[in-house]
Amino acid sequence: MGVFVRPQRIIHIGMLSKSNCNWHTFCGLIIKDLSMKNIFGIITISLITILCSCYKKLENKPVDAGLEAAFSFAPGTYWVFRDSISGQMDSLFVKARDHENHAVGNPNDPWYYSYDEIIGTIYEVKANPSKAPSQLEIFLKTNELVIEYFDGSKYYDYDPIKFPFVSGNYSDQFTEYVNIIGDYSINGNNFKNVTEVNISSGRVYTDSLINGDHFYLNSDIGFIKMVFNHPFDTLNNVWELQRWKIVK
Repeated sequence: MGVFVRPQRIIHIGMLSKSNCNWHTFCGLIIKDLSMKNIFGIITISLITILCSCYKKLENKPVDAGLEAAFSFAPGTYWVFRDSISGQMDSLFVKARDHENHAVGNPNDPWYYSYDEIIGTIYEVKANPSKAPSQLEIFLKTNELVIEYFDGSKYYDYDPIKFPFVSGNYSDQFTEYVNIIGDYSINGNNFKNVTEVNISSGRVYTDSLINGDHFYLNSDIGFIKMVFNHPFDTLNNVWELQRWKIVK
């Protein structure tokens, strides 16, 4: 007896004579075996193609390079301010700079994407250590700057500011006015490319009314002046920059 061997299939063939050899059966088995493999391969490729087409490629939106260069501060950065109302001195320092990535939606949603976010956590070194430290956070997301302030008991978060900054009016949770000043002098220091963000009115999620907060921003140094006017919280300060150290 002769033996013809294939992987996972053994076909026994008798003596090759007209009386005991069925060539049609033998060839049919081979053709059937090859055809099934081809069909299985085509079905597999088709299924993979269909499954892949159901999921949108994840698009990632990075932080704008100009926004990151201007307002992404590393630990080692600090600012020293003076309150022009009380004369009190105070300091802010960068405690951490975190990079995060967030996905929005599900893979089968047409708006499915992800975005990078840079979070700068800034703490206050209070002149009065008996009070809880204040915290200022800067969120950089695609082309938006978001500021959050914590005074030790309440959070104040403001609407996103589009970058690059342009003069105009933004209105959502707050009424915000953006004013491009250009040159601005504080304590004998002249700063260029200064943007004033004026939050004239609104309500934060802690139910505290804001009567007029101002942030003066410089693309090299960050905050050069901060005005907090919250009469319901007896928060009234005009912090003006005295000296600083910037690490990026």
